[in-house]
Amino acid sequence: MLLCEVGTLRVLAANQLAAKLHGTTTEELEGKSLFELRRVSDLTSVMLKRAVGHDIALGFGYHTRKDGTTFPAQLSVQPTEFGGQPIWLCVLKSLDELLSPRESEQHRRLFEAIGRVAGGVAHDINNLLSVIMSFCALASSQLPDSSGAQTDLAEIRGAADRATALTKQLLSLARRGPTSPKPLQLNDLVSRMQTLLRRLLDERIGLVLKLGPELDQVLADPTQVERLLMQLVSEARPTAQSGSLTIETRLAELETEQGTERHVLLCVHDHERSLTPEAAALASTLEEGNAWLESGSTSGARFVAYFPTVLGPRSSVLPPSGAAGVSRPETVLVVQDNPHLRKTLKTYFTREGYRVIDAGSSFEATELAEREARIDLLLADFSLPDGSGPELGRVLRERLPQLKLLLAIGHPEQRAALREDALTAVINKPFDLEQFGSLVRRLLEPVAR
Repeated sequence: MLLCEVGTLRVLAANQLAAKLHGTTTEELEGKSLFELRRVSDLTSVMLKRAVGHDIALGFGYHTRKDGTTFPAQLSVQPTEFGGQPIWLCVLKSLDELLSPRESEQHRRLFEAIGRVAGGVAHDINNLLSVIMSFCALASSQLPDSSGAQTDLAEIRGAADRATALTKQLLSLARRGPTSPKPLQLNDLVSRMQTLLRRLLDERIGLVLKLGPELDQVLADPTQVERLLMQLVSEARPTAQSGSLTIETRLAELETEQGTERHVLLCVHDHERSLTPEAAALASTLEEGNAWLESGSTSGARFVAYFPTVLGPRSSVLPPSGAAGVSRPETVLVVQDNPHLRKTLKTYFTREGYRVIDAGSSFEATELAEREARIDLLLADFSLPDGSGPELGRVLRERLPQLKLLLAIGHPEQRAALREDALTAVINKPFDLEQFGSLVRRLLEPVAR
């Protein structure tokens, strides 16, 4: 335990165990700032100085010992008094006390097993969704805008989009890969997830959404935010016959040492106060946000996260697709083990006027390529039955050094193993034909000119 001043966060007193954890003495701890001991952002420091009257749980973080090494610890902060003055009582729990090495290994293996199963299921579903979405786009392009079938195709496309979101949420439960932050509209993310979140809640708990209007975009990894919301919602427990959980978003102007900063607040408010300080460990999963758990005697528990805002992405006009019946000089090699998706892609390239050859494996693709004098674009899955798309591209480039490569991936972890450049692009599955066609044109445009 540490006693810290509210304003300066200076340590006034420490017990022997706190000193032992930090590899020092109680006398040497006194006078230090709490944030000399714990790695946190400037925003967290500002909010702690202002949030008087609430219990705060910052979750797991790293504390620095006297010798410079670090250790993980959970930090909870409670308001109290010392010598007639308001202070923070800071309670540290070593990570080793919460999870034994054996339990940690069991959790790791469980997540790995869930990830493998979810990944396999998502791979198959994504292939089917790619077929559905692509043929919807192909059919729509052959019909006039006034056709009644356009409405039916839009409904099919909408259902496929919703299925895509559910697949991504399934993967986010078990994914433990590198983050992929991008401009994100939190209201859109929460709205897409509300059906799944309601299913995670006990039937006695109602879910209320309070989404602020006209929010700025934030820079965040959508997978991390989705997993955070699912884990928080699944932690909520009814303490009476009924209860409610509120998810709120709104703009917030915060005064920091660097001046006024514009943020978007994401708050999960558990009115029954069933969220515990242990749930604040989830704060450590957000690399772009600042998050903690607040508890009050009458206000329940609030998990709050602040994300710095970013400017919205610049709009761009996509180059028009090639007209049907126009012949193009480029040859495309499609390598895809799923026969339905392979047929979809072959149909698209044929209608766009490209010459298309296709294969179901790396071995078959290599044999076909040996008989071709020119291949301009290789489209392949990251994972193939007898190899990988990147390895196949490397082999074919030994004979065709200017070969363009478009890789279809099902996991962000796969993207982390790739490097995009003028000759290589990556697309997530499932994909729609507008996004797909834009990438194809970008890769082949220098050849076409």
